Amino acid sequence: MKKLLVFVLVLALVAAGGAWLLLRSTPERSVCTRTWELCGVGDGELEELERCVEDVEKLRQKSDDETFKRTVKCVEQAGTCAGAMGCLAGGAFDDAKRALGDFVKGFKKTSDR
Repeated sequence: MKKLLVFVLVLALVAAGGAWLLLRSTPERSVCTRTWELCGVGDGELEELERCVEDVEKLRQKSDDETFKRTVKCVEQAGTCAGAMGCLAGGAFDDAKRALGDFVKGFKKTSDR
């Protein structure tokens, strides 16, 4: 009986560890799960998490690596929902500034100045 109890306990720990790794294994998942923890959004369904991860992956494609890393770190360290939202908005603002700078450079190259 003790062996069965130990086996079931070990199996439960392995399953819990696997679930944790599934939810936290990528920076995109980390952003989504931390935001959900702080803001209480989503009811924890895997389908909703996957949609959030896809959205964050799309944002990552438009962001430079340094900005994305800073945003992820900021969200992971945030202590409130407002703090996490501020991290995401700040990252998006940095990306917008960079895109606007690229636009202006291109515009200057082709305009009459």
